[in-house]
Amino acid sequence: MRTAFTLPCALLLASCSLLTAPHSVPDGRSVRAMLAAQVLDPAASAAAPAPVGLDGRAAVRAHTAYEKSFGERQEAAPAPQSETTK
Repeated sequence: MRTAFTLPCALLLASCSLLTAPHSVPDGRSVRAMLAAQVLDPAASAAAPAPVGLDGRAAVRAHTAYEKSFGERQEAAPAPQSETTK
């Protein structure tokens, strides 16, 4: 009786261990290949001109004014009501 139970359990455990063999795991190669396929031109950043924009001081002033605008609450206009919502 004991052998009749032990042998199927041992076979079941052995079959589970064979499903994921260490040499069959691709080690993320498919993910790296997918990311590399998404790059149109790897050398594009070397040929790109310098970005044109604000200097640091002007950017700080603009960002400060932007954040300050959220502190000042303004009265919102009431939402228009249609004939069906009255």
